[in-house]
Amino acid sequence: MAELILILGGTRSGKSTLAEHMAHERGGDDVLFVATAQAFDDEMRERITAHQLSRPSAWRTLEAPLQLATALQTAPLANTVVVDCITLLAACRREGIISPKLRHNSPFLVPSVVSGSHQAQEFHVLIVSWPVRCAGA
Repeated sequence: MAELILILGGTRSGKSTLAEHMAHERGGDDVLFVATAQAFDDEMRERITAHQLSRPSAWRTLEAPLQLATALQTAPLANTVVVDCITLLAACRREGIISPKLRHNSPFLVPSVVSGSHQAQEFHVLIVSWPVRCAGA
């Protein structure tokens, strides 16, 4: 069985905590945590450190701020994958922080990349995001 869960919420609303709780329920210690945040200032460094300390030590962490799909293709298998936060990845793309030659590597390849690696297994993918409103909408 494959399960894809999208967790939406505002800044500091508990999205990551909920994702961690749900991941632990589903995968126990067999969790791959994919972190997309980059520490551009002291506040973000503190938030990243707090998030790192809140996760179980048995979980594997994959830092993938730029090339998410590529990173997932080479990541160790896990029954549960948390991607936190897809919005940060998209924002970096929008602001040009990511090189234009990498833009073809869509963050929305997550389900296909993960499912391709886990065809014969039960697995869970939890994606954390902020609700985004487009200009003019």
